[in-house]
Amino acid sequence: MSNFNKTLQQYSKDEILHNAINAPDLRDDIVCRHYAYLLEFAKNNPKNTITDLIGLIHMCYGWMPTMYDNSDISLYNDKTLITDLWDNIKNGSLEKKIIEKLKTIANDSIIGGSKLLHFCNPEMYAIYDSRVYSSIKRKKIKYNVIMNDIEKYCSYIVKLKELKEDKSFIFSLRNILKEKIHSINNYSDLRCLEICFFYDRLNVNG
Repeated sequence: MSNFNKTLQQYSKDEILHNAINAPDLRDDIVCRHYAYLLEFAKNNPKNTITDLIGLIHMCYGWMPTMYDNSDISLYNDKTLITDLWDNIKNGSLEKKIIEKLKTIANDSIIGGSKLLHFCNPEMYAIYDSRVYSSIKRKKIKYNVIMNDIEKYCSYIVKLKELKEDKSFIFSLRNILKEKIHSINNYSDLRCLEICFFYDRLNVNG
């Protein structure tokens, strides 16, 4: 087991709840407010073609401070691949070869790819970025090529899916977050968990 997976498995439910308690009041946070609108837009958007995929990727990159300028355009006309990508996204697949293909389209970044996956299927995918990675590793990191590793992203998603199976824990978590986040009922369980990594005291106070 890698060091990343060891620290990920050691991350306790109590620690997550502690992060939720110490998260800032986000009810008037513009990023969180816009998240709700983007979530609704993605929900109502068709998800079948390369046009839908590229449009949603640009939406995600408009929501994050990075330009979308790196994509393997040779894949755009592969209709079988695009259909396969959408089918896997809808099924919540973590098949590495599929995520690798998606990553090469999404700025060659698992960070951007994770945002796309989340907006396309928020019940099955969570956002993964440098703040989440810092929280898991328990040390501040702005960006590191290691965090762009698909296996680490998949391990993170598997861990969150395991955590969400504890309904009592998720109920407690949502009760804490409902006082801090506007429209929390629209947030999937995975999004609620990701928020607690993103607003880890290391990231808030660091």
